[in-house]
Amino acid sequence: MNAATAAPRAVDTAVPARVVAEHFRWLRTEEGEPTTSLHLVKLVYIAHGWTLGLYGTPLIQEAVEAWKYGPVIPAIYHRYRPFGGFHINLPAKSREEDMSDDQREMVDVVERGYRRFTAVQLSAMAHEEGSPWDITVRKHGLGNAVIPTPLIQEHYASKLVAE
Repeated sequence: MNAATAAPRAVDTAVPARVVAEHFRWLRTEEGEPTTSLHLVKLVYIAHGWTLGLYGTPLIQEAVEAWKYGPVIPAIYHRYRPFGGFHINLPAKSREEDMSDDQREMVDVVERGYRRFTAVQLSAMAHEEGSPWDITVRKHGLGNAVIPTPLIQEHYASKLVAE
């Protein structure tokens, strides 16, 4: 993703992560893309990161935690945990009415930009060396420490400069 593809201009008040996850699920269903809980956890995290990096404001209300296999938003994990690594087979619905136009546009841009990646690839991106997850785990160890929002913001803002 680069600044040219990041069309959103600003983001309003943060929304519940479940709203963002459900909208991702709906978008992916509309595109015929199977979606697992791992997809949702990582896509919500990535959209939150880009929102922070581009605009300095959070997309989601919840904190992101550093779990063994990468950054996790516990509410999303627990909601979709029963599906394990299988496609979530619940009916999906748009949640556009629960987000601002800019938030919805950010989710749309991230979904299009990351659609080609598998859940495992998304996970690998989110916990690569030097990432907010990696820094938090090195500092606090594994134990579900909260990843500081400024660390996520700095990481995604630096990706804009690098591109």
